[in-house]
Amino acid sequence: MAVTEFGTNDAQAVKRWSLQLFRETLGKTYFKRFLGRGNDAIIKLLTDLNDAAGDVVKYDLRSQDRSNGVQGDTRLKGFESALTFNQDSVAIDQLRNAHAFRGMTQQRTVHDLRAEGRDSLSDWFARIYDTMLFTYLAGVAGDGEETVSGILGASGFAGNALTAPDAAHLVNNTGSAFDLNDLDDAIAKAKVTNPRVKPTMVNGQPKYVAVLHPYSVRSMKTATGNSQWTEIHQNASERGSSNPIYTGALGEYNGVVLHESEFIQRVGDVTHNVFLGACAGVVSFGNAVKKTKRGAGGGSYFSYREEDDDYGNEEGIAAGSVFGIKKATFNSADFGVIRLTNTESAPT
Repeated sequence: MAVTEFGTNDAQAVKRWSLQLFRETLGKTYFKRFLGRGNDAIIKLLTDLNDAAGDVVKYDLRSQDRSNGVQGDTRLKGFESALTFNQDSVAIDQLRNAHAFRGMTQQRTVHDLRAEGRDSLSDWFARIYDTMLFTYLAGVAGDGEETVSGILGASGFAGNALTAPDAAHLVNNTGSAFDLNDLDDAIAKAKVTNPRVKPTMVNGQPKYVAVLHPYSVRSMKTATGNSQWTEIHQNASERGSSNPIYTGALGEYNGVVLHESEFIQRVGDVTHNVFLGACAGVVSFGNAVKKTKRGAGGGSYFSYREEDDDYGNEEGIAAGSVFGIKKATFNSADFGVIRLTNTESAPT
């Protein structure tokens, strides 16, 4: 079988691998199933800085119209209700990582370290994206295995601050394990808070999404019992085979599609799950490839580079991504997310 291979830093190789890295990395993320460009998307994708200069994207969030309208033949002209928008913003910055290896390292192993390195960088960025998104949505950085506190620093990645939820967007049952009552509480809060946490629409039906840590899923299954859990699981299987938000779903309860992710943040034994509606968070990408290397068809959200050193004995590959992630906020309050805080010990 013939294989086409480009040399180090060949212009076509740079473009090809940068585009491939982005596609593969995004495909590995958990949040991809929630990503979209419309106002109903749970995680809104912003690409304004793909071909434009700048490091901040501003976007509008619209609150619900709560006016009374007019009745009968009452004159409407002059009494129109105004659309109410609040502007939020997300900043972007570059994050890079690399792998390097020497000639004898390659000689001693059967692995293609160049290919393994590319796959490793893709896995690494996917983990960063997922961990960072759930960190921002919860408003807290965990202290477990899946945390990005070192990348966030004191002011957050790219300066996007990490903010804790207000009381209207928090179901705090610290000291108790997660169960379905927490979802009922979140649904009630979502419907009465102002602005309301708007559900996303799936085949004309309003749906919320809850993403739970594996420990919380374990608690929920134990609390519900086998018969109820079987029913919850069947609801998702029967209703959502054609919609991405059902991909990999655990089940559905009371209009909430249940998902499980190890990237949900934990601090000690305290778990910070997230209950999501439309536009809960935003992800923005900027073009990470130099204009001189973009070629036809625009650029890529990843940069990719290979280098030789020490007369060719040392080889390295590097990738970078220009992006920003945060939860959406309306007048300094969370817009589409409610945090579910519970306490669960690790299994023994």
